[in-house]
Amino acid sequence: MTDASGAIKYEQLPSNAVEHLELDYDNNLVKIIFKSNMMKQYCYKCEDLEDFQSKFMELSGRLEDQQDRDDDDNLLESEEDTIQREDASIGRFINDRIRAGYLKIDTVLTQHPDMLDVGWEPFQGTTIPEGGVVLEDSTESVTEEEAKGMIDAIMKESNTQAP
Repeated sequence: MTDASGAIKYEQLPSNAVEHLELDYDNNLVKIIFKSNMMKQYCYKCEDLEDFQSKFMELSGRLEDQQDRDDDDNLLESEEDTIQREDASIGRFINDRIRAGYLKIDTVLTQHPDMLDVGWEPFQGTTIPEGGVVLEDSTESVTEEEAKGMIDAIMKESNTQAP
């Protein structure tokens, strides 16, 4: 789905790790919300978004196409079973791109906990309600340990093991 800004958004992904992924061609960013922490949006710089999108679509399509369905196109197999059977996952795909340097952390947006106390929901895609409060970390403030934690968060919700 493309929004008014031209960003391409992917939701309802066949993934145990990734809730939302967005490609922002204007800023060469890949924006990700992981299921393990819906309170944070990770923004990664990506020099070749077209290549990233092509490979991402190929993987997503393979996962969706390989799900067992009946004659009425109803799913007979869970996403988790398909991911395990196909030995492929979006979490692993993202993790591999981070480790290879194709995705470099740019910013991390964290929804302020006080907003949850007044009834706000965690991030839904990249839509931040009017008056929303987020804490933004620059690349300078993301430590090595935090970066490793981000990779661990990706793999935690994935059915795959880190290499």
